Amino acid sequence: SYSEKDFPEAVNMLKYAIKKASNLIYEKSKNDPILKGMGTTCTALWLRNNQVYIAHVGDSRAYLVRGRTIQQVTEDHSWVREQVKAGLLSLEEAKLHSYKNIITRSVGFEEDVKIDTFTKDIQPGDTYLLCSDGMSNNVKDEDILKIITTSPVKEACLRLISSAIENGGDDNITVIVVTIEA
Repeated sequence: SYSEKDFPEAVNMLKYAIKKASNLIYEKSKNDPILKGMGTTCTALWLRNNQVYIAHVGDSRAYLVRGRTIQQVTEDHSWVREQVKAGLLSLEEAKLHSYKNIITRSVGFEEDVKIDTFTKDIQPGDTYLLCSDGMSNNVKDEDILKIITTSPVKEACLRLISSAIENGGDDNITVIVVTIEA
């Protein structure tokens, strides 16, 4: 159990947990040739003391819906995202590119992993969406916003998954919706 003084360290605790998981996956894959090169993505959220702490590796995403706006909080660690940042691909080209599922950073692939972290103040009514690329690649941001702002949490999850499947969901589809009550 943690005391209140420990929570400013929430980001470090999230990073520690992801690094520990990464190391365990890496060691397992190192000792079993069949598992060589395996890795996964991780986007974690922790709410505490009017703050949200997010830790992120890979191309799963965290979004913040505040009022009538949606903001992608995390940045994909993917080959196409790097090409967009470098000005070599447009966002539209990236969405259709055959390498859109190639990630440049993952949990467990290498001995050490670089983790992005974010801290935000909580506001009543905020909604956070954590999702795998199977959802975000198949549902447009404006459709995510509409579903989240017009549906209770459980229904929003089901509608987001259904939308991803209807739009060609050919990958795993994971969705978590967290709403901060007023």
